[in-house]
Amino acid sequence: MERKQRVVARLIRDAISDVIAREVRDPRVGIVSVSSVDLSADFRHAKIRLSVIGSTEDEMRESFEALDRARPFIRRMLGERVRLRHVPEIVFERDRGAEHAEHIARILAEIESDRAQEGEHESS
Repeated sequence: MERKQRVVARLIRDAISDVIAREVRDPRVGIVSVSSVDLSADFRHAKIRLSVIGSTEDEMRESFEALDRARPFIRRMLGERVRLRHVPEIVFERDRGAEHAEHIARILAEIESDRAQEGEHESS
């Protein structure tokens, strides 16, 4: 990605994070983190990767449905905050990186707990 593309992607990420946190009023939208923005070379399309923090699968699905319904509003707010010749079409995509890290952390905690219990049984 070119330098200008990276800078604009960062501006878009920050603007969309702010819009979701402050402007989107749908109660179905949980705590959302914008992980990254992939911007096309012509700046007309942006893929927004999102993580919904601390949610069940159903809550996550509802959050994405609500955000998808709010997409025209979010795009309009993006156009007001970031001055570009063309405001990119935005698509939301689930970022599974944070979920994967959380899953690994749970597994490691279980292993540590099992080791601690085995140590207690051996010392008895």
